[in-house]
Amino acid sequence: MFRSSAVAYLGFMLFFPGFFLYGWLVSIGFLSPFLSGYYPIVFIILIFAFAFSALFYFDGKFLKFDLISMLFMFLQVYMVLVALLNLVFNTNGEYSAPLFSWVIAGCALNVILYYVGKELDLSVSKFYFVTLLVLFVIVILNLGDDYMFNIKRSSAADVEHYIATYQGFGRSVMILGLVSVIFSKENFKWMCFVLALSMLFLNGARSELFLFLIGTIAYVFFMSGLARGFFISFAMLCSFLLLGSIYYIANPESRIFEFINTSTSSSGSARYEMLMYSLERVFSSFGQFIGGDFGSYVEIDGIGAYPHNLFSAWHNYGFFIFLLYVLILSYFWMIVVFGNRKKGGLFILGSVLLVVNTCAFILSKDNSYFIFGLMIGIFSNKNLFSSEKIT
Repeated sequence: MFRSSAVAYLGFMLFFPGFFLYGWLVSIGFLSPFLSGYYPIVFIILIFAFAFSALFYFDGKFLKFDLISMLFMFLQVYMVLVALLNLVFNTNGEYSAPLFSWVIAGCALNVILYYVGKELDLSVSKFYFVTLLVLFVIVILNLGDDYMFNIKRSSAADVEHYIATYQGFGRSVMILGLVSVIFSKENFKWMCFVLALSMLFLNGARSELFLFLIGTIAYVFFMSGLARGFFISFAMLCSFLLLGSIYYIANPESRIFEFINTSTSSSGSARYEMLMYSLERVFSSFGQFIGGDFGSYVEIDGIGAYPHNLFSAWHNYGFFIFLLYVLILSYFWMIVVFGNRKKGGLFILGSVLLVVNTCAFILSKDNSYFIFGLMIGIFSNKNLFSSEKIT
């Protein structure tokens, strides 16, 4: 019961479909927000469960790391220390404490999802399709007049703070969707793709929609090779365009379509301004080029004004931390492209998450994106090359 693989599976279910279900149940008043913040409580539960498993089974591998895992842990410790020093010296004024909390949360989630990935043992099952179908039904039953899934706006004011944003719901659907496509039986894979894609359209999280599409296309190429991969990917893109066209007719004002006209995309222009500000600060002096300028973007618009890409690591922690992220990603790319080509499920999942993380760090996510920790853990999994083969 307390085997580390069972704890990891519990962690996966709590972090992704569980997160979605909890937010929905709170929004409809079925649950009170007793898991205030949700992730902190899940983190504590999993830390104790992993520790108990290690002690009960006398398993010392809980604290054993390969080189990349050690570099990953170094990143987390270093970032916490930088945030702590800035808190002690009150470098960012009233934002020093919130910045410290933000860094702690990002590092904690990365670390616990590293352990989830490291101990995870997935196999082909109908369960992922069934779970995805349940979430799809919830989405359909909670559509607004504009055909958008947004349970937050219909929730009571006293619980609205505890309900996830559309990005949080989108992330849950994206990861569950990718796992469902990879680990479902062959005749369910296409249905899993369509269900997840439809939910992401209705949810409105653009980054997660495109990351899911890119991830599934990567899966097809990993499994099918170039010729068949192009054919299947073309069919997937046609499905994407068909669903998108239908949804555009129903709701042309959805934020999901802002990429068509960038002049109407407030988030796009804001992210561009954040990146330009960050570049200006980092390249303003040699000291900031090497050591970064932790949290200085709060001058623009608070904590959320960070660069929405991997450059956030350079801005906050300096050039060498940014370089370390790039080297870790490059190392895994070499393994995927030139290394073992066995089609074990975990290796394919890790490879797909590598594509997702790389694209996310380029397009929309800062360095605290905790799917990075999940990916590192999966590539450190002892069953990486021996897990059940998939089709």
